[in-house]
Amino acid sequence: MAAGLSCSLLLPALSRAQSEGARAEKLRDMRKLIEVSGAIEVGVDAVKQLIAHFRSIYSHIPPQFWDDVLKEARVDEYVDHLVPIYDKHLTHDEVKELVRFYETPLGQKLRTTMPQINDESMRAGQAWTIALTDRVTKKMSEQGY
Repeated sequence: MAAGLSCSLLLPALSRAQSEGARAEKLRDMRKLIEVSGAIEVGVDAVKQLIAHFRSIYSHIPPQFWDDVLKEARVDEYVDHLVPIYDKHLTHDEVKELVRFYETPLGQKLRTTMPQINDESMRAGQAWTIALTDRVTKKMSEQGY
């Protein structure tokens, strides 16, 4: 009877330990996905663009100031902000599958071409919305609005 009692007391603790281990593994895998997918480079590029923008606006501030600011932009902090987003939207199995994909030649091709695809897609979207706006305003004018 005592053995049964001790097993029943150990099961919740064992379950918690397994759950914590699975959680730690998912966190590790999400960080790996963020790395292999190129998400880190996207963040770093965004910070560099932001600093370049600030440099142009605040040209009276010495370049060393902006260099120091850029050094303070720690990648690990950025990743810390991304992990909860990945966690919210992806299961651990999905994360593992995506890591496997991004480690393939096709995944690496997607990683390296995605910035150009995004840039060209954004320009295409802008052209499309301009054309749509022109059609809407023309139709409004034709109908007396």
